Amino acid sequence: MMTLASSCGYDWDSLEPDGTAAWGGAGGSVGGSGGSATGGSSGTAGTGGTAATGGTAGTGGTAGTGGTAGTGGTAGTGGTAGTGGTAGTGGTAGTGGVAGSAGTGGSAGSAGTGGGPVVCDEPGAQLWNGNGHCYFLVEGGSDDWFTQRDACAAAGAHLVTITSQEEQDFVEPIGGGDRWIGYSRIGATEFSWLTGEPVTYEHWRQGEPNESGDACARLRDNGEWADRTCDNSHSAICERE
Repeated sequence: MMTLASSCGYDWDSLEPDGTAAWGGAGGSVGGSGGSATGGSSGTAGTGGTAATGGTAGTGGTAGTGGTAGTGGTAGTGGTAGTGGTAGTGGTAGTGGVAGSAGTGGSAGSAGTGGGPVVCDEPGAQLWNGNGHCYFLVEGGSDDWFTQRDACAAAGAHLVTITSQEEQDFVEPIGGGDRWIGYSRIGATEFSWLTGEPVTYEHWRQGEPNESGDACARLRDNGEWADRTCDNSHSAICERE
């Protein structure tokens, strides 16, 4: 050691006034660094420093603030609507109420001019209370059925239609001989009234009608009916309603 100091020209002894190694003392002061310092050539090694007391354990960190709640998930698509139920069977229709009794029909009013009684002023005309109709012989004498039909129409009447025994009894005495009535079979197979009213009464003579083809009915002297071709000439009875 002395040789190194001499060769370096540095007085190491001046650093050791008490003969103790300077670096050794310094090592004792440091404590935790224990280890032998490089001693001086004659100094005693310093006593190792006291081990440093372990540091107090750090306080646990404050719990972190809870994270922001996550965004809610997208709502699921709605399910397909269920198929509608089958419609219920319709209820049974209620029984219809009993029909009310038909009202009694009013009596037919008598036809007349201007709403008054039937005009019945022809010579020999007869007004029958049974229906309020007026019966009279057509003016002009004898002619074919079509001409007599038109003559009655011109007088505001029609060839007589006889629909009951009572009417037959009333009409028989009017005039005499063969008289056309409004009963015919023209272009048809059956006789019918020229007014279109239903056939509810006939008073044919036995064996009548006996014409073939078109024929018209006439009232005989005895009140019975007989048919004849319509172009024959006879008187006629008109009826005004």
